[in-house]
Amino acid sequence: MFKDTKAMLYYLFLDHRSSILIFWGIFIGSILAILTITTAADTSVMVVSPSLPILIFCGIAGFVMVKESLPFCIKMGMTRKSFLTSVFLFNILLAAGISIIQAFVNALFRLVIDITSTQVRIFSTIEATTMNSTWYNQLLFDCILCFFLLSAGLLLGSVFYRTGLIGGASVIAFLFGLFLFSTTRDWIVELFVTINDSFQVTPNLGTISVLAILTVIPTWLLLRKASTISYNVR
Repeated sequence: MFKDTKAMLYYLFLDHRSSILIFWGIFIGSILAILTITTAADTSVMVVSPSLPILIFCGIAGFVMVKESLPFCIKMGMTRKSFLTSVFLFNILLAAGISIIQAFVNALFRLVIDITSTQVRIFSTIEATTMNSTWYNQLLFDCILCFFLLSAGLLLGSVFYRTGLIGGASVIAFLFGLFLFSTTRDWIVELFVTINDSFQVTPNLGTISVLAILTVIPTWLLLRKASTISYNVR
């Protein structure tokens, strides 16, 4: 079990290494381009939110993980239980790694902005909440958000893998429908955040963490008898 998990983690790292490097290359290059443009031109203050593309990347990375990795791993003799255990452990490590890199990159760009007096402001996700804007709170907040989106993306990817386009689209339509009714919409929002009378947002990090961990149950139910061939290509 331990050797399988170790081998799977190494495989997932190699499988995601190129996409991670490409993402960070584009990410850093884009911010450098913005800094260059605002330095050369006399513009007003430009607000940049590095967290948004990172969160989108996590959701996509989790979504494609099953389709890209499950068939190969099963054919190589790994059990579905070992696969799922390894994937969730990898998601935790990936979320922590991305959060640490993001904190370092944000600090570096803030230093460059202070030195060059560039009219750019780095806006972090934690600044939209009531949490103290410290590096450790930012690291914790980003890590939990990244892990949740990786887990949610993995679950949604498992739905598409097992039930095909129709089943996946039906789930998305159902979730979208929940937000059309004020009662269910308010309940879902309050599940993730608490909004006070001043419209200040406090994230429920404990609830988000528990939900991210609990996604392993429906994911396992979907994958425990899944074929090595995606539903859409059978």
